[in-house]
Amino acid sequence: MKHLTSVIGLLFALCATAQEYSVELSRRNSLYLVDTKIGGHTEKFTFDTGASCTMINSDLCTLLKSEGHLTEPQLSTVLVTMADESEIECRVVYIDELEIGSAKFQDVKALCVPGSDAEPLVGHTIIERMSRHSFQGNRLTFELLPAERQKYLMDCNWASDLLNYGSGSEAELQEVYDMLTPYFNNQTIVSEDLDIYCRAVYNLDRFDEFVVAFERLAEDKSYDTPTDMYDCLTVAYAVIGKLSEAKMYLDKYVQSEDTDQEIVGYLHFMLAEKMLYAGQYDEVLHYVGLLKEMNYKPEKDE
Repeated sequence: MKHLTSVIGLLFALCATAQEYSVELSRRNSLYLVDTKIGGHTEKFTFDTGASCTMINSDLCTLLKSEGHLTEPQLSTVLVTMADESEIECRVVYIDELEIGSAKFQDVKALCVPGSDAEPLVGHTIIERMSRHSFQGNRLTFELLPAERQKYLMDCNWASDLLNYGSGSEAELQEVYDMLTPYFNNQTIVSEDLDIYCRAVYNLDRFDEFVVAFERLAEDKSYDTPTDMYDCLTVAYAVIGKLSEAKMYLDKYVQSEDTDQEIVGYLHFMLAEKMLYAGQYDEVLHYVGLLKEMNYKPEKDE
């Protein structure tokens, strides 16, 4: 009887539908505009499915910040390509709460565009939290992702910002690590965010964990390993004593188009040293010969 009750409960859960939201839109030429509330202010935002991020102009940013509705972390500016292909430096900000109709979105990443003329817009950092959306005449209908999935997206946005636009401090790297490790452990992290996790782990010198994380990332056949990841893999495998793997990734780095000869020299020098300790003297002579050809001169602390 308990088993039957559990099955019935599961069926009800599967059949349950998420709350549907519906809001009226206005039009400006081919653009949809949606009333968006932040604090006590209602502004018309362009609903732009092609925008990678939500955007507000600097006047609105200053107002919201003065009223405590917005936080601006100490991150570097972001170079953004606009619809007219011009490039503008924007500041990364986080809106505490934004409402579209009765739907509420917390901790929304936005870009602050210089000047007062820029039209605010709803972009990917809001739309990605919708499980679906559709336009029906002049109405927008949508449902939200479950709360835990929205939290995952918020955490990954923040982790990405810290890694890409932060100071690179150990404290920031540790924050990224602490934030993403639970998702890595329960295997809910997706490849794009796993790449961020790998880089944080590597820069914290957690080389064993880095190798495990990358090997999971490499299981995604659609993941195209970037050139700079090859030199990280070379170092990590060498440090943990897997020299054949280190040699393989060094060869991949050398054969890549975007190689840095200083890095190539450093990796050759490091592998020669590791091969020496491992007693692989033929390999040592091979890498020493390559270093001579490059006229590589190691730094004093190498």
